[in-house]
Amino acid sequence: MSQRTVQMERDAWILMQSASPKAAAIWMADKGDALSDPEFRAIYLEYDAAFDWSPDDRRLYPLAARSQRWIAKRRGRLEGGERSVVDPTLAQLVATSVGASSPAWDRLTEIAEEHKPGVTRGAGNRTAGLAQRRARRGSP
Repeated sequence: MSQRTVQMERDAWILMQSASPKAAAIWMADKGDALSDPEFRAIYLEYDAAFDWSPDDRRLYPLAARSQRWIAKRRGRLEGGERSVVDPTLAQLVATSVGASSPAWDRLTEIAEEHKPGVTRGAGNRTAGLAQRRARRGSP
């Protein structure tokens, strides 16, 4: 894990804890649970490395697909259980405050949106919710 990611995570958790202790507690429990999964840890490390990739890097497509498969599998496992729910205002605050972005990470978000089932293609849809997804970088 890069020092940059450690610092971004630290700053995000401090901000979340001060803005909404309840949401931070839920997100922290969710993150802890995710970290117990070796596949999540591998994706997390690859996302960290992807920060420095070019937004045209071909490795972004398989990373986005791998992340979406993991998220879908996790959603299925958590059905009926408590999950973290993203408050859009808090997500935007965290995303814009901790500098959790790079051109490659922004492209990963766009790729994920382009391949999300039921999403109409277009610039507005690709960027919708970008702040929320940036805030959830800890959970690809």
